[in-house]
Order: sequence, then C-alpha cells, then structure tokens
Amino acid sequence: SNEQSYFDAKKMLLEIWPVLFNGAAHYQGKSSEKFLQFAEAYIDIPNLKCFEATNMKTDPKYQQVVHNIAANSYNSKNYQKAIKYLEYYLKVQSSNTNYHFLADSYKNLGMYSDALKTIDRGLVKYPNDYQLCVDGISISQADKNDIKLQSYLDRALRIRPNEEALLV
Repeated sequence: SNEQSYFDAKKMLLEIWPVLFNGAAHYQGKSSEKFLQFAEAYIDIPNLKCFEATNMKTDPKYQQVVHNIAANSYNSKNYQKAIKYLEYYLKVQSSNTNYHFLADSYKNLGMYSDALKTIDRGLVKYPNDYQLCVDGISISQADKNDIKLQSYLDRALRIRPNEEALLV
C-alpha cells in the first residue's frame, strides 16, 4: 500500500541519516564536493516535513554540520545555498553574526527587502546590536530606502551616541 511504502521510505531515511554524517566526516578536508553532498543530505533529511516533529535537529552533530555548510557556502560566495543553511542554522542556534551573514547573503543577491527583514529579525533578538544597525544602514543605502536608513541610524545612535562614524 502507499502508506506502507511511505513508512518504509521514512524508516530507510532514518537508518541512513547517521551514515550520512559519517560520510561527511570522512570527506571533510579531503574532498569538498563529496563532503558537501553527504553534509547537505544529512541536514536536508531532518528538514523534511515528515521529520519536523523529531528531535533530530537537537543533535550537536546536526548543528555542527549545518554551521559548516552555511559557512562554506557563504565563504565560497554561494549565497543562495548560504541563505538556505543559515536559515536552518538560525532555527537551532541563534546568533547575531548569523543574522549578519544571512542579511549580507540577501544583499549580495540584490534581495534588499529580505536583507532588511533579516536585520529586523536580528534586532528583535538582539535589540542593542550595533553591528546589525550598521548592516541595516548599509543595506538601506544600497536599496535607497531613506525611511529604513533613518530608523537604523537613530537606533545606532541610541546604542552609541558618540560614535563618530555616525555623526559625519
């Protein structure tokens, strides 16, 4: 039956999942292409809808691998892939620098609206993060969005009232 096939496939994915980590670990530092194939599969499986209710993403190895893929993708300027894995990473490990890298990835693809939304998301979690405000200023300038630019500038000045770079 279709339902049995679905459960069999799900069971096979659960069985192969730890093996994918071993494959990624084996190829790390040896072959970046093979490392990424194993690592991406390892990260993509827990993000399938059928595994949303599991605790797979709480595994420290998951967090380590998703961070490595996100960083590797960003550093190699594969911003589309970086966005995907930075979003996955932010779901399990919040960090102001990850909001910076995510916003920068959107900015590099010319997706200014998404970049500004990312800055705003980061500022909700880290309301006094000066660097996120600076990123917002830069992206607002690139987007020619004077209203957003003023709001980030005002916020940055509240955080660092005597910052000479802002007073010029």
